[in-house]
Formats: sequence, C-alpha cells, structure tokens
Amino acid sequence: MFRGIIVVLSLILIIEAKFLDNLDRTFSPGDNKVLEVNVKLSDQDYRNILNNVQVGGGFFNSGGTDYKAVAEISISDGDEVKVFPESTFKTAGNFGRAFPKPGFNIDLSDSFMKRKSFRLRADVADISHMRQKIVCDIFNRVGLPSIQSTYVRLTINGELYGLYALLDTLKAKNIRKMYKTETDKKELKLYQCKEMGFKFTTQTANLCINDASDNENDISEFTNFVSQVERARSIDDLDNIINVDLFLKTIALEWLIGSFDHALVLGHNFYFYKNEINNKWDILLYDFDNTLGQGASDWAWFGKNRGVTDYTKLSFKQFTADQKIFDILVNNNDTRFKNMLKEVLILGFNPTLLIDHIDDIKSYIEPYVREDYTPINGQLPGRVNKKGYALTTSYSSYESNSEYGMVSHQEMMGTMNVPGIKKFIEDSFSNAIRQYNFDKNEILSESASRTPVSFFTKVKYGIDPYDPNATIPDNLMDGNGSCWSEVYGYPCSDKCNVLSVENGERWGMENGNWCGISEACKTKKEYCEKNEVYPCCQYCDVVFVDETGRYGFEGDWCLLKYDC
Repeated sequence: MFRGIIVVLSLILIIEAKFLDNLDRTFSPGDNKVLEVNVKLSDQDYRNILNNVQVGGGFFNSGGTDYKAVAEISISDGDEVKVFPESTFKTAGNFGRAFPKPGFNIDLSDSFMKRKSFRLRADVADISHMRQKIVCDIFNRVGLPSIQSTYVRLTINGELYGLYALLDTLKAKNIRKMYKTETDKKELKLYQCKEMGFKFTTQTANLCINDASDNENDISEFTNFVSQVERARSIDDLDNIINVDLFLKTIALEWLIGSFDHALVLGHNFYFYKNEINNKWDILLYDFDNTLGQGASDWAWFGKNRGVTDYTKLSFKQFTADQKIFDILVNNNDTRFKNMLKEVLILGFNPTLLIDHIDDIKSYIEPYVREDYTPINGQLPGRVNKKGYALTTSYSSYESNSEYGMVSHQEMMGTMNVPGIKKFIEDSFSNAIRQYNFDKNEILSESASRTPVSFFTKVKYGIDPYDPNATIPDNLMDGNGSCWSEVYGYPCSDKCNVLSVENGERWGMENGNWCGISEACKTKKEYCEKNEVYPCCQYCDVVFVDETGRYGFEGDWCLLKYDC
C-alpha cells in the first residue's frame, strides 16, 4: 500500500497548474509535446511547390501567387495517427517567404483539435523558436479572443522539414467556432488588415479587406466603423463602437511584447470582427514572430525613435505611432488603460509565470531544435528556398537567445541585435512597473493566487466575455450530464471513486489521469458497496489513499463513502 502513496503523491505534483491549464483551448491535446505532420503530394505537385517557394531575399517580397495542391495529411501524437485524405496544402506567408525555410497553410478534410484550417510557420528568423508560441499563449491566458499555437515536426514526401509552429487561423470558419455563432460565414463582419499602414482613418481603411465575403473589396461596413472611430472624441464615444477593455488589453500587450508589427506602429497583421454578442468590434492579432525584441529597428517608426536600441525602456506614448485613437484611450487619460495593463501583468505577462513557461517549452522542443540545425546530406532540414536570404543562426544561438543572451545576426535590414527572451520579458515588466508606479510585489502576489478565465471558457459556458463582473459559477454541473471539471481542463468520471476533495469538489483518477467525479454519483450506489474486498467505513477518517480509493481503519481496512 505504501507504494500507492508514492504514486498518488507523484500524480499530485503533476497536477500543479501550468501556464495553459484550464483555459478550454482546443489546442490543449497538442500541449507539452511536438506532433508529427506528414504530407504526401503527387511528384508533380511537390515539384511545383518547390518551384513556387523560390523567392528572392529582397525586403517586402511577398513571393507572388500561392500554389495549392491536394494532399494526404497525417498527424501523429505518439502511437495515435489520424489520416486526412483529400486535404489541401499550399504555400503561404508574407515577408517570411524571403527566408530559406518556407511556410504553408493546410485545410484538412476533417476536424483536428476542432479546427480544419491551420498555418504552418517556420519562423526561422526567431532565434529562440518560441516567440510565436509564447505570445499566443499569453493572449490565450489573459482572456482575449486569440489564435492558438503548438509545435509540429513536418515531413513532406518523406523529406524532413523540421520544427514548425502549428497555428489556427482567424478565417471565418474559425471565428464562428471561437465565438460560437451560427451565422453563415459569408455574413460575418470580418475584415483583415494585412497590408502595412492602417491608421484608424477612412483614408487607410482600403488597406483592409472583407475576409468573409466573396468580394474582398466590399468594405462599406468597415469604412463606416472606421469613420465612427475617426469622429470619436472620448473613451465614451469609443465604448459605443469597440469593446474598449479588450482593445486596451490588446494594445497593452503589444507594448509589453515590443511589437512594432501590429496596430501600434506598422498598422497591420490583425482582424476586426463585429461580434454578435454585444454588436461591437473586436481586434484580433496574428503573427507574433517579430516580438520580444526580435526584428525591432528604428526603420519601423519612419523617423521616430531614431537611434533607440533598447525598446523596453520606452513609454507607451514613445513606442506607438502618433494616432488620435491612442491619445483618447491612453495618452490623455491612462486610468482605464492602467487597469487593463495591470490585469495583463497579473494574469499573463510577468517573469514568474513566463520563465517557468519558457523552461517547460524548452524541455520538449530542444531535441527538435537541435535536429533543425543538423544537416542532412549537407543541407539543413526544410531550407528549400535556394534564393532566400541566408540567416546566420545556429543551435548555440538558440541556446543563448532562449535564455538571457543577446545574439547578433544578419537579416534583410542589416545586423540585428536580438535580446534573450527572458531578459526582454524581465526588462519590459520592470519598465511597466516603473512607468505606471505599480507595486511589483502586489502584482506577483496576486498573480500567484488568481486563476485565469479565458475568453474560450466564457463563451463555452454562455458567460458574457465582455462583462468585467461576470464570473464562472462554482458548480457548472447542470444535472443533465455536463461536466463541472471541464472548466479546469479535466474530464468527468462516473465511476464514483473519490480520491481527493478540494473546496468541495471531488476528484478521481482514470487511466492514470485526474478527472472530476460526476455529481450523478450522489444518487448512485456507493463505490464502497460495490467493492467486494473492503466494506464501507462508518466514519470519514482518512488513513491511507492510493489510486484504488480512500481508506480508513475501523478495526479493519474500509473504504470511505462519497460524502466524506
């Protein structure tokens, strides 16, 4: 029996909360591992793919037209393999096309992690191989509608392409799932701002496209929205149009992660969606490889911040491009922004949370990063764009930049000095504390005690994601078989074998994994009554626990009842 105690203690350690626990992410089956993705194309299609990805190293070279082909795509998670015949595989990406290792998009013939459309991104310019993943995870954790990310090892026609980020998209079909709306995807009010230069003005509205309609140039509703923003004079005016608190959280995160590649500076890489929950507009960001110090240079500000080398020292106003909307929301009166920034620091962006999360990620991607820098027949995996801009990174660069080390390497804009991600996070956090006079110890103390509630969780359970006072009910069991423990990321069990009780919630174990005990067990025959070895205990004094149950000793061993 004492061996059972060791088993249970080990499992209790495993249940310790991780950064992504209990967020109702559809990508959670891919957490803490690297999945295998194998693509099978016809020989001719593969030759056409290889020809299509030959893109020169000039800056802002988008590479022309994508090539799309029918493929059989299989995704493996250990011994479990799912095959998706008649799927679609195509070349993709924007400025990243000019690097040697190309990106791709896939549309599966059936759902995987409740999605069919995914992006595969090499992000080879990110020396840490983690910026995209970390930032996606932060957005997920702080309660924003956002894309999700995990890792895969890609093979195409038997040729190893190596480590890739697997991301969902903000296309209409995925927006419908994220927001649980039944509206036909062509009727969604969804607009993508992909080209640089959108400045929340009607003059720049035509840089964005209608991503739900067959006619991408039909942006009349979007232009009307931008016109309303342009006429706004106060936060109250904007409150009638935009979900301001979520917008403030988003731009607070942009500043914290040092993103010049979204709304604050270059004005692209985001969507606007007029949701059907409160009929206001949300902003949703994508593409996070140029964050946490990667790629930042004064070229992006076109004159402002000339000569700056450390972007973690800038105030919000110094960092952003000069636009009226940022004056209204932040610079003229920062009270509301400060509240949302504090929430972000508590729930997602602080060194205590993120350094542990980085270490977790490194623990499972390290062999794949090493493989990515190991030549096969004289060539690194996936570096098939022979015209691409050759990067001067290495495995030792990864080792340094995924910690605190500054790494210098050549990119299209010249020599880039990229700070280690841990150092950038610590410096940016300290800057926010200093700029807004926060109490660092208070932030970290509250972070340790607060349980994040994701946008996904609120939508899943029909809770208004825009109501700051909305809470998750203590008990989500509705008596009709729904599972209260799903909100924590664990399934329910109806076997009624209680091993642990925390805050009135009963937990058991199936196949070595923790699960919630269904409240239907209240009315079922006691687990101890069904046991043929040990009788039910009269009292609730726990003497011993292992994976088979909770035991008392009342002259002889016995099993505790459900109510204990």
